[in-house]
Amino acid sequence: MKRVVLVEDDPEQANSIKACIMRHLVDVEVEVIEDESDFCEWLARLAPGDPATPVLIVSCIMMPWDSERLTDPPEASKDFRWAGLRCWKRFRERADLKNIPWIYFTVLDELTMQFEKNHDMFTGYAQKSGSIDPLLLEIDSILAFASEVAEDPAFGLKMQEILRKGMSTPFEECQTRLP
Repeated sequence: MKRVVLVEDDPEQANSIKACIMRHLVDVEVEVIEDESDFCEWLARLAPGDPATPVLIVSCIMMPWDSERLTDPPEASKDFRWAGLRCWKRFRERADLKNIPWIYFTVLDELTMQFEKNHDMFTGYAQKSGSIDPLLLEIDSILAFASEVAEDPAFGLKMQEILRKGMSTPFEECQTRLP
């Protein structure tokens, strides 16, 4: 069974998003992580090659360090507004996780996040609105892209070059290669 990790501090939203992902993807288990501290602990427990390694992370941006407020955040984690970005950076520091797709699902717009300048080809974005559809479309797109890169490493190198030059996004390029 494939695993998706959902990093979302709002329990109501987490339950709704989890249910939608489970209906949308076949044979998937969704694990919910509620805050930055729990994400750090989860990541520390995740060993390279662990069968529990997710095929996808979906994360909000703004979340507390500790949703139960049992511990004070370290100085670097006091600004809750960018917790999801810090989680992404920690995740991407691990070589074994660099190609795992990550989607930010947030109320923030891409410009606010400076998304294009600060992320890699395995990172996507969907803005929270009244519909879950943007997230589900991004999930389909980024998983198809990751699958294409896994099957054709030369394609992945081409996409890295496109990103460096600031041309079209890898997802748009990948769409032209998929049936």
